[in-house]
Amino acid sequence: MSTLAEATRPSSAPSRWTHEKVKQRLFEAFSVERRLPGQGLRRVASAWPATPLLEFADVAGNMDALRKQQWENWARAKGAWPHEISMMEEAMNWLRWLQGDELVYLQAWAFAVAYRRKQSVEIRKRGIAKTTFYRTVDRAAKRIADRLNDQGVQVRCGRL
Repeated sequence: MSTLAEATRPSSAPSRWTHEKVKQRLFEAFSVERRLPGQGLRRVASAWPATPLLEFADVAGNMDALRKQQWENWARAKGAWPHEISMMEEAMNWLRWLQGDELVYLQAWAFAVAYRRKQSVEIRKRGIAKTTFYRTVDRAAKRIADRLNDQGVQVRCGRL
């Protein structure tokens, strides 16, 4: 068999989730979240407007300003595609499996990395040792990886 055929042949053993792959997916999820317009983690909670719908008479004279504001909001999105948002939501749902410090530290780590903030600030804010923070982050990611492997979830990593 040629080398090309061997390289393109799927391996018999499926890839398994590791704590590093989970951390990569959470980083990507928070990176997508950062590019979405709006405020905070609830940016994609609903497609319906958060404010009550206005009557035609209320917006008739102000339509250009409303249209401009909407385009400015979406211009800040910088290309968040629907499949990226779906993968972001999937990874964010994994955080529901954690509790306590594991949840707080893993979420703080992913947020800091994706938003290009210093992790030392997050560590100082919580008043803990750096090794404790990173050990807890890895333990939480491993807990998620184990659950994903137990459920037989296919590994999908890399750039979205």
